[in-house]
Amino acid sequence: MSITFDKDKRLFHLRGRDTSLYVYLHESGMPLCPYFGRYLSELDVAAALSASPDWYSTYYSRADGCERSYENLWLNSTQFLTPTHAADARPAMAAVEGFYDDKLDLRYVSHRIYDGKPTSEILPYVRDGGGAQTLELTLKDFYKSVCVKLSLTVMPECNAVLRNTVLINETGAPLWLTRAMSVVCDLPRADMDIVHFPGEWCFERRLRRERLTEGVKTIGSASGRSSHEHNPFVMLADGDATETTGEVYAFSLMYSGSFKCEACVGKTGVTRLTMGIDDGRFRYEVRNGESFVFPEGVTTYGARGFESVSADLHYLIRNNIIKDNNVGAYRSILVNSWEGCYMDYDTEKVVSLVRSAAKLGAETFVLDDGWFANRNDDTRALGDWYENADKADIARIIDECRAHNMRFGLWIEPEMANPDSELLRAHPEYAAVNLDTDFWLSRHQVPLNFADDEVVNAVYERIAAVLEKYDIEYVKWDHNRQLEDCRARNLDGAHQYEFYHRNTLGYYRLAKMLTQRFDKVHFQGCASGGGRFDLGTLFYFPEIWTSDENDPVQRLFIQYGTSFGYPPSVMGAHVNACGVTDIKTKAAVALFGSYGFELDPRTLSEREAAEIREINEIYRKYHAEVVLDGDLHRLISPFDGKAFAVNMVSKDKTKALFLYVNLLKQLRARRFVKLRGLKPDAYYINSLDGKKHKGEHYMNVGLNLSFDLSEFESRLVMLNEV
Repeated sequence: MSITFDKDKRLFHLRGRDTSLYVYLHESGMPLCPYFGRYLSELDVAAALSASPDWYSTYYSRADGCERSYENLWLNSTQFLTPTHAADARPAMAAVEGFYDDKLDLRYVSHRIYDGKPTSEILPYVRDGGGAQTLELTLKDFYKSVCVKLSLTVMPECNAVLRNTVLINETGAPLWLTRAMSVVCDLPRADMDIVHFPGEWCFERRLRRERLTEGVKTIGSASGRSSHEHNPFVMLADGDATETTGEVYAFSLMYSGSFKCEACVGKTGVTRLTMGIDDGRFRYEVRNGESFVFPEGVTTYGARGFESVSADLHYLIRNNIIKDNNVGAYRSILVNSWEGCYMDYDTEKVVSLVRSAAKLGAETFVLDDGWFANRNDDTRALGDWYENADKADIARIIDECRAHNMRFGLWIEPEMANPDSELLRAHPEYAAVNLDTDFWLSRHQVPLNFADDEVVNAVYERIAAVLEKYDIEYVKWDHNRQLEDCRARNLDGAHQYEFYHRNTLGYYRLAKMLTQRFDKVHFQGCASGGGRFDLGTLFYFPEIWTSDENDPVQRLFIQYGTSFGYPPSVMGAHVNACGVTDIKTKAAVALFGSYGFELDPRTLSEREAAEIREINEIYRKYHAEVVLDGDLHRLISPFDGKAFAVNMVSKDKTKALFLYVNLLKQLRARRFVKLRGLKPDAYYINSLDGKKHKGEHYMNVGLNLSFDLSEFESRLVMLNEV
């Protein structure tokens, strides 16, 4: 891993673990990206940039009144590092001065190469675990006094390139930023598939693969959060790429608000992918002397199929993005009260749940919605963050948890309030809607204006008072509605277009204050399940509730799709009372996530409780090394309709877990499922038939599942090196 600069060739080489990214300082001053892909020791820039010329590639020189042309630069066709309107119709950024011309023309001024990488006070970022190196380019606009600091960082342990952008206004007047794309990747080809993850509430991150054709494919969210409908993670892949073969490029945005991703195939065969803040309702004033920091973008390349980019992203998330305050709570068997009793409980009922959960083997108990103010249904009291001791005596419940060696956690939803709440009756100005007129409701609630620091501070004080008072080790942070109709009283006129970005910054600000002050609390992110499942949230919360859908069959699809960009270790996964499968299959599916229960343990039969305890023992023996820290191999996609299969292997390759779930009943089926990731010459004994084989046998012959399996019947197999 290194960054070098050949001054004579005006060429930077950014080397990752197995990759190369070349940046060429064109004679025009525009930085180009002639190559990004598998490691390449040297590059012929002219050959790499050869392309069909567009309509024009010449310019008029005012210095001598002559028409001149640049070599190897064709507007709308060349691979740009930071395309702007001066050189391309689909720019990475645009800024308006005095509400007129939004075109930027960025040219190279200087650079520096340094150890480490950029950070941010509020915006999430990839943490430098040691060894990161950064190229910082200083670019200035050809016409306006606008400066851009563009930083590209490579990491020693993975093939990711991290992109940070800061725009600085030096014009002497206000500047309005209208487009802010954090990820830009130009590829000199037009034969790729785009892989993305559409969905909806209770069916998030479905796998969708399409061939790109001429034109623009747009994916994004305008709902104020990254959303159930789309995810700020997209891949471009060879048309014949598989899990283990073919070139794949993966793109992630470290941002939890509205976003936009565009994949454009141009007329001359260049594919450009950009991703950044949704610009449909974005216009941000940057005053003279001030700067605007773009969200960080992550680009990963893999030469060995989808598995190779997933492995790098999983490594990056586990080692350089998440930071857990309470590892014990993170790695414990959890029971959440929500599906067990919803808001219908009192102290005695909760104590009874705690005792039953302890018998089941639970190590953490989380009391969900309903513990505060007069919150007996979801129409009232949201925002009134003080204990209702008549309903739930938290101190007594915590004592009961401690008596059974269990941790205690609470549910909160700090960014919302009900109109019927003491908070909004006292402070109607805190709402992000106008309470003096008719306004939209979703789940009987309105968003709070987190674009206003006063509101964030007020909510912080209320939540902090609860966490300060009680011995709480786990917090589930929810967010149950979209934000399409919001406005902010502290923003006037055109500044209303700043609301959605400022509101996202307010979310990060509150998350930072609470996670720093309560540094012994494990925080789980949630947004009606998976409505805010993104790298920005993971920076503050090391686990996210993957979906409100706990049906284990649906979870196969949800967790499978999510795994392309996110490791199982960050996926909140629980067993519930859904009757689609037996309890063993439900527990096995949840095992490939954070693992826990969302049910009333008092209702379980002795057989069901015994089966859960059996899976609990597997959890204790394998989960930390294999699921939370191990490598994932997707073997059979449920989206193909017949079955689901994955295996995970510990880093030292001595332990593995394999899960197969049958989706389509087939009589006399011959099923040999080939595993991946084992040591070829090591012997492993498996729990399916108790036999011992070399790793090469499991990977080339496979596990023999050639016996009758009904729909949704499963097999969980443990493998141990002997």
